Amino acid sequence: MSQARVDRNLISRIVVLATLLCAVAVSVGCSGALSNSHQANGDPLQLGVVPGPLGSPNPQTIEVRLGSEPSERIVSLSLTIDSVQATNSGAQNLDLLTAPVTVEFTRLAIVTAPIVVRNIYQDTYSALIFPSMTGQVVFYDSNGQLATQSLNLSGRTVALSPNLVLGLNPGVLSISLDLAQTFTVNTNSVTVNPIVVTASNAVPVPPVAPAVGQPETGSITFLVGTVTAVDTVNQTISIQPTSGNAMDLSYDNATQFIDCYPTILPGMMIETEDETQLSGAVLATRVALIEHSASNSELYGLLAGISPDGIDYNLIVEGGTGVNVTTGLIGKKVSLDWIGASAWVNHGRIPASLSLFDENIPGNLVFDEARTFPGQFVAAQWDSLIVPDPNSSNAGFMQSRMLELQEQTLSGQVSGYVYDPVAQMGTFTLIVDSSAPIKILNSGLLSITVHQIPQTYLRNSPTFADGDQVKVRGLLFVDSSFYSGNYHPPDPVAFIMVADRISK
Repeated sequence: MSQARVDRNLISRIVVLATLLCAVAVSVGCSGALSNSHQANGDPLQLGVVPGPLGSPNPQTIEVRLGSEPSERIVSLSLTIDSVQATNSGAQNLDLLTAPVTVEFTRLAIVTAPIVVRNIYQDTYSALIFPSMTGQVVFYDSNGQLATQSLNLSGRTVALSPNLVLGLNPGVLSISLDLAQTFTVNTNSVTVNPIVVTASNAVPVPPVAPAVGQPETGSITFLVGTVTAVDTVNQTISIQPTSGNAMDLSYDNATQFIDCYPTILPGMMIETEDETQLSGAVLATRVALIEHSASNSELYGLLAGISPDGIDYNLIVEGGTGVNVTTGLIGKKVSLDWIGASAWVNHGRIPASLSLFDENIPGNLVFDEARTFPGQFVAAQWDSLIVPDPNSSNAGFMQSRMLELQEQTLSGQVSGYVYDPVAQMGTFTLIVDSSAPIKILNSGLLSITVHQIPQTYLRNSPTFADGDQVKVRGLLFVDSSFYSGNYHPPDPVAFIMVADRISK
């Protein structure tokens, strides 16, 4: 009997112990399930991180933009970027990109362009993490010859000062790569230094006060891509830019459509001007048709004199879209058949009738086949690109139907600044460095006269004393008394730039 009681007591203890162990196991299991559930609830957007102590899981729109501060001897720079991460208040790294991008930086000098618009968590972000990157640079060597070099850049973490605080309003994060500090151009090579990046963030301005010429608050200039879809009910255009993520642009009754209307746009290449709204949406203010992406092409870059066949123009490619256009063309020369091509000017925010604002600006500033000079930034549109050029060593040939003058950036020193505060007009001579591409392409260059107009945006408070260094972005015309057909280097040539933006 006693032994039986012991056995029964032992069995009871074992059952109780087993029950307790099961309870513990269930508790652990439930705890794990709760933890996983909490993790999922804390990351509703499935970004791979949860907001830190200063954040919340509420989504907010952020527009990430990339651009560059120019270097005179660098003609073109393209980089492939796999990711850009932002460190939140919980010391976690959130990837801002959703796919790798290839970005052409020098075209964007002092103007940033969007590479992604998306929702992330409201939080405070203290740093940006750039991975190792590969790319290609095209530059002028010490003999004034165009050279190409492959690049490998080491990754780097860059502190944000001030922090990016993404709260109740959408944000615009503008990132600029300083080319002059990141790359040292030697006699015939480029040395890669630790990358130098500056970043600024702002809340987009409301539609009633558009950020004219202010990329830091969401102004977008010369966004080129292929339309993948149009929603006429919600008035949105889906576009795949030549670099960066696909984007949705909204449009309204005030949007200007050039040679097109929304319903014909799917499959077409377009060029747009846009503004970021307070809601975070990107509103197209101007949409211009290029042509059908399945049968045509657009290239843009610097004109570089007569091509090897002695007839056509050389174009140093900085980007493009359409048939046979790839990132492998960046930095290479393409022959442009300009005979019969029409010539246009993308005035953007610069008034077309310049003489209405300043009697000292010649009213006959034009861009045509007689006043098309090396060093001008243009877009060549419409006809298919033939790769390679069958008649020369160039990488391609295009029988272009249109050459369109686009804005570009030049830097140099100020000389002889004069300003009329009543008319809000200024003028000065921009003295460019002898190694600048425009100087190399035009050995007889005398000067570049810069005209500041009321619409000119002064970025970072530039100063205009003699010798001050400035960067000017605008439209570059040749003086009307000069004709490309009679120009024989080193004959003198004079350029006039009407400034859209001037910065330090």
